[in-house]
Amino acid sequence: MDKRKYLIVLWILSLVVFNGCFVAQSKKGTINNTPNPLNRLNSNTVLIAAHRGGYENDYKDKAPENSVVNIKNAVSKGFDVYETDLQRTKDGVFVIVHDQTIERETDGHGEVKNITLAELKKLKKRYTNGVTSQEPVATFEEFLQHGKNRITFKVDMKPGIQAYFKEIVSLVKKHKMMDSVLFRVEYKEADFFSKYVNEGNPYSENLLMFMVDSKQQVDFIEKTFSPLSIQVNIGSKNPWAQSLEVIKYAASKDILVETHVIGNEKQWGSLVHAGVRMLHSQTPLKTLDYLRSINKHK
Repeated sequence: MDKRKYLIVLWILSLVVFNGCFVAQSKKGTINNTPNPLNRLNSNTVLIAAHRGGYENDYKDKAPENSVVNIKNAVSKGFDVYETDLQRTKDGVFVIVHDQTIERETDGHGEVKNITLAELKKLKKRYTNGVTSQEPVATFEEFLQHGKNRITFKVDMKPGIQAYFKEIVSLVKKHKMMDSVLFRVEYKEADFFSKYVNEGNPYSENLLMFMVDSKQQVDFIEKTFSPLSIQVNIGSKNPWAQSLEVIKYAASKDILVETHVIGNEKQWGSLVHAGVRMLHSQTPLKTLDYLRSINKHK
């Protein structure tokens, strides 16, 4: 083979290798060639998912739970993921409210589904001490606008909201945030979401975080959805040792494993050691301090 033919063959082979690497990288952690923020982690990092954005010092911070102003607060404190809650108003607008009724969170009363957005916007959010703030109820779109390129959202859809999933995802896609919003859903809803995917609707490996209890469930979710992340349930219904084995199993498949913070720091350590890379915490400041103390978070 002369030198010219040799160089041509070498060039073709380099293209094949390059494209193969690109496809392999795109399979997990990228959407439309956009790097996924959850995948830009080294193996030593554990993410903090702040429950309702974090509200340990909400009155001092002037940042009530699930409020737009609390997004900036969560970012400033070093939280990686803002866990939040989605409901739908009487006139079909998706809003950020945790409870079915609004008495605890605002100075109003009634169920979200029976209240219009205009009526909700007249209300003010409450701090955990009961004092009324100056912050209004936020819409889902306002959250997307204020959180874009700043923090990842993990969204819990309240009862009845699943039926509007296409509409909800269309808002995420509209704001070009398919790489930074994930929806935590139950394993029993897998058939619904499998149909959603198979119909060719907008989807990314980051979009769904299924809650699972067993290795068999991990296998099914991995095969059906190729998810970037998964939640392993830990609680009174799930023996601790069994849960740790499920965590190890999911982590061995290169899935980012999330679980809730329960128990004491020794138990937190066993979760991290088993392979958990995202801790959902109602006391994210305390959990973050712990992770920094063991060099698992900057």
